[in-house]
Amino acid sequence: MLAFKAFIYLVFLCLFTQKVLFTRFSLVKGLDYLLVIFLAKYVIWILLGGGFRPGLFTENNFEIMLVLFWALTVWSLEGNLTLKQWVLLTIVIFLSGSRSGVVSYFALLCILLIRQFDWKTILKLAFWA
Repeated sequence: MLAFKAFIYLVFLCLFTQKVLFTRFSLVKGLDYLLVIFLAKYVIWILLGGGFRPGLFTENNFEIMLVLFWALTVWSLEGNLTLKQWVLLTIVIFLSGSRSGVVSYFALLCILLIRQFDWKTILKLAFWA
């Protein structure tokens, strides 16, 4: 059953097609609250000496993906993220201790911030890396 959980989620999501579950305002505010909650969670975990990988489980990549996809959703709705959202998102990603989360964060940055993708952009990215 665990192997097919994505399909089970898909069945439940299909039940909500053509329905407005969240407003634009609730998604933007939700991202703000989510970032503050994750920041508090990671700071408290690190201060309590729980180790470098904060979280209840040893793997927190799924929660980092939630934050990144939610930020991507807000970006697509608003056309940008506020400075506060960028700062909190960056801090949360790096405090998470997830290497794949950091790579995903930089991939998200490249996708969102590069307006024109051509061979010059590839050279700039290669030089920057």
